[in-house]
Amino acid sequence: MKFSAGLRRTIGVLCLASIVGLAAWVWHFYYRPVILTVAVGPPSFDDADLIASMARALAADGSHIRLSIEQTPGPIESLERLKKGQAQLAVIRNLGDVPDRVRSIAILHSDPIAIVAPKSAKIENFRELADKTLGLVGPPGSYARLMTWMRQRYHGEFASVDIPPVVAEIAAAINAKKIDALLFIIPTTKSGALSERWASVRRLTRKSMSFVSIDDAEAIESAAPEFEQGEISSGAFGGSPPVPPENVTTLLVTTYLVTDQSVRSDIATELTRFIFENRQRFTPDAPVAALIKAASTDKDAIIPVHKGAKEFFDGEEQTLMERYGDWLYTGPIILGALYSALLAIWHMLRPSPPEAPLLASVPEISYSIKNATSLGELDAISARVDAAIERISAEALDGKLEDSKVGANSLVIAYINRLVREKRAELQKSAGA
Repeated sequence: MKFSAGLRRTIGVLCLASIVGLAAWVWHFYYRPVILTVAVGPPSFDDADLIASMARALAADGSHIRLSIEQTPGPIESLERLKKGQAQLAVIRNLGDVPDRVRSIAILHSDPIAIVAPKSAKIENFRELADKTLGLVGPPGSYARLMTWMRQRYHGEFASVDIPPVVAEIAAAINAKKIDALLFIIPTTKSGALSERWASVRRLTRKSMSFVSIDDAEAIESAAPEFEQGEISSGAFGGSPPVPPENVTTLLVTTYLVTDQSVRSDIATELTRFIFENRQRFTPDAPVAALIKAASTDKDAIIPVHKGAKEFFDGEEQTLMERYGDWLYTGPIILGALYSALLAIWHMLRPSPPEAPLLASVPEISYSIKNATSLGELDAISARVDAAIERISAEALDGKLEDSKVGANSLVIAYINRLVREKRAELQKSAGA
């Protein structure tokens, strides 16, 4: 197959451009900056400060992983962003319905649930609230899973009202007797602010409040592993005498940093390593960083750990050689096959070697004619001579052939044609006999 020089150049350029483009795409895919959107909220929570500190540290270190923060009203909305693919990371609590695709990176902290009621109500245990109304302090829907489970366990109505985490709103609900008790999560690292808010609520309501325990928290933990038994330490709310006056048995709510299982393992591994190697670095801006723990690697974990994070926790993080070592074996095979294919294409596209000049081929052509045994062989020789004549004519028209060579070629052509006629007559005579 013959191609014009222009077509050969075009195809060659296209092949080269394809190879360069493929190499550039591979490099871009593995080494481009990876921007992960993190859904976290509300902005006033410790978790927002923690994620912001992580984002600044990653940028300061020049890491190819960057965090883009998307603020949400609360953990429920953050989980929704992750479920819809609008975020690759989310800060959530274990109180929502977590899809199977969600994987944990780290446990950020575990905080106790506080239940308080006016002392005059003489409510001592959570089960006594079955026919009461609870004021749920926090983003709407934050406690939906907890309340559903409690209603099933205690066979009670447990009516509830969502209350914003604002002192005036909380005090107004208590004074208006819209609620019989308050349920909220105690932020572990903001005891000072918590004490001030608690004192403000007491001043506005002029009521003495008592803490309601969840005495069967251990049984609840056994029946529902997503809930963990814990306690509110004496003096957690400050005061003198301390508030509460003694430890209160309750349940803990765990906050996770989670991702989707589709996030690349190497990205999850690198992010997990960065978090755990820099926890102390985050604490000035976000004291809650000191509470970060490894996600559970157990098969029955509430939220399964991401494969990449598990590699870090188990000390099985792969080196570059381990991760891409297979290419040391398959790479040469693939490159060899690619080289063979390119070589075949080159042989197909390269210009055909020039025919030997007619004058130099006279001995070989003469020998072929004299030893021809069939008319077909003579026809092939004649075709070859005709092609040579076409080349000579083209060169003569282009001025590329000297006059002396034109005469010599004419003599050779006449000589070869005579040999062909004589041999043809000889073969035809032999065939007739």
